[in-house]
Parts: sequence; structure tokens; C-alpha cells
Amino acid sequence: MTLRVAAILLLFVTSTSYPQGNDSQRVPRSVYEQWTIAKFVEVGGHAAQTREKAQAQIGKTLSIGAKSFDHDSKFLWFEDSCKNVSYKMQAADSEKGSLGFYGLEQEDSGQFLVVSCSNRDLYFLELAKNEELAVYYDGWFFFLRKSTGAA
Repeated sequence: MTLRVAAILLLFVTSTSYPQGNDSQRVPRSVYEQWTIAKFVEVGGHAAQTREKAQAQIGKTLSIGAKSFDHDSKFLWFEDSCKNVSYKMQAADSEKGSLGFYGLEQEDSGQFLVVSCSNRDLYFLELAKNEELAVYYDGWFFFLRKSTGAA
């Protein structure tokens, strides 16, 4: 009897520990940091964004916390505030807006950090090489690095 109870308990714990029925993975703890836009790459197809506007984004910061999501004023197209933030991981399948689509990544294992505000998926930040995050915006990829001295 105790073996049966132990097996059922193990099955329950295992099934609640992992996502079911989707490609989601746990959000890596390493994303909960302060990030700074360090560089950008033009990939074309932009309408209004100019090189000067892209350059003006260099040095702007984004703070990702387990229960918070904050950024500098006029950070890309991001809204002023994010209420009730949640995160999930989603596979990058080389769709437009992913690094793989533009041949900027050599690996096929790209993942997006999906930022949801009040249960709406608003932002997709791609995990990039060298512990960077990448964001596609109007024909440009902006690469974020962990800010120095961030906790």
C-alpha cells in the first residue's frame, strides 16, 4: 500500500513540476537583472526608425524582476507601466522578428522571454548569444547586456 501511495505522490509531484502540453520552459533566473541596450543591428524593413533614433536607445535600461518590469522613458515602443507582470518562455521558430530569421544566430535553440502585462503578451525578448537579450523593433535588433553592478 505505501509503495502505491509513494508512486502516486511521485507522479503528482512530477506532473506539477513541469509544464504540460506546450513548449514552455521555466524562465531562467539569469534574466532577472537590469539590462542595458549596448548595440543595434539594422536588418531592414523599417518605416520610421532612423539610425539616429536607434542610436538614441544605446544606454537605456530595462529592469526585469520576478514581480516587476521597469524601463527608462521612451524605451523602444514599450508602454509606461506594466501591471501584474508574468513571464514565460516560448521557442523561437525562426519567424520574422527572431535572430534566426535574419541569420544573426548560429544556434537553432533560440528562446523568447514573453512578458505579459495584465494577462496580455506584450513583449518578446529573445535570449541571444553571450548572455544577451535581443529585441526586434522596426527593422533593427537591439541587444541588451546585463548592467554592470546590477544585483
